[in-house]
Amino acid sequence: MKFTIAYKVFSDALAKCAVVSNKHVTIPILQNVMVRCDARNIVFRATDLDTFVDVACVVGSDMPTTDGAVTFPCHNVAKFMKAAKCDLVELEASETGITIRAGLARVSFPTLPIEDFPHPINETWRTVARPFSLPAADWHTLIGQTQFAISTEEVQYYLNGVYIHEVSGQLRFVTTDGRRLAKVETFAALPTGDYAIPGVVFPRQAVARLKKIMPKKGDISVAIAHGNTVLQWGNILFRTKNIDGSFPDYERVIPKDNKRVATMSRGELAAMLPRVLTAQTERSCAVKLAFSRGELTVSTSGPDGGTASETMAVDWQGELFEVVFNGKYLGDILAATSGADVQMFFDEERGADCSVVLRDPSVNGATFVQSTIRV
Repeated sequence: MKFTIAYKVFSDALAKCAVVSNKHVTIPILQNVMVRCDARNIVFRATDLDTFVDVACVVGSDMPTTDGAVTFPCHNVAKFMKAAKCDLVELEASETGITIRAGLARVSFPTLPIEDFPHPINETWRTVARPFSLPAADWHTLIGQTQFAISTEEVQYYLNGVYIHEVSGQLRFVTTDGRRLAKVETFAALPTGDYAIPGVVFPRQAVARLKKIMPKKGDISVAIAHGNTVLQWGNILFRTKNIDGSFPDYERVIPKDNKRVATMSRGELAAMLPRVLTAQTERSCAVKLAFSRGELTVSTSGPDGGTASETMAVDWQGELFEVVFNGKYLGDILAATSGADVQMFFDEERGADCSVVLRDPSVNGATFVQSTIRV
């Protein structure tokens, strides 16, 4: 196999494949990228067995090509391409390895048998799923507002991702780690008729990788099946295996009787928390929020005797009400929203032991739940 390709096209394709390829795995073939050339159509593919990414390129008619397929170390070649400076790249594969020429530079790498490279097993999405379109900006927003609450506990593996499902014609994303919960939704041109999008748990690692390679603009084609979720845009096909497990009934843990509301500046509270938390240790992040008429006092006291407190204006008309949060978790929720204000909903009858609901008043369909700390 031999082809000549534009430097930017080659390096961009490798960079996207390097996001999925894992150079630390013990299976050597998973450190490689597969490149297949067929009638001037070149496809780069990388995988970690759960996620596959394909990057398709077309070679110009004025550039020589010879059909074939090869696998070579993805990260090593990508590192070389970052250092290379040229307009065109020539790749030639032989039985013993590949040779890449980039300008005056020439480098060789070993290859592994193309037969050893894994291929997607479950392709039922091609016949079962009905693709729909979603703006890339909406996807980034949905992920940005929920990713922080994905669980990392392997025991509850079914919480190790984003629960994506359809509710009343809207696409809803939900995450929880048992201590906080995020629920956001958006309108999308979902399939109609007798077809219903299945609820699936989109894996945490796939979420992180997708954020790195998905564009900020344009539309994304999404196909959701029970076994796989597939996203496609431009020349890229991204598919991942869904987590095989049932997401719990999250509606049961969202308080329904939190009627008392406090409204405050989101940015001011987000900036205040790190200053107050300087009096705490790394392990303890407890902060007390004391609401009085028109004023909120955020305070903490560390185990070594250090204390910190700060006040800000708040729209609260009730009597003195105190609640203790994990300050880091509260900061994550504030960072996930972008509105000028944030609202906290409390159940005064149950007091500080009840979970608190947080919402951005400028955005419909976004709800966050934060558990409190007993002291």
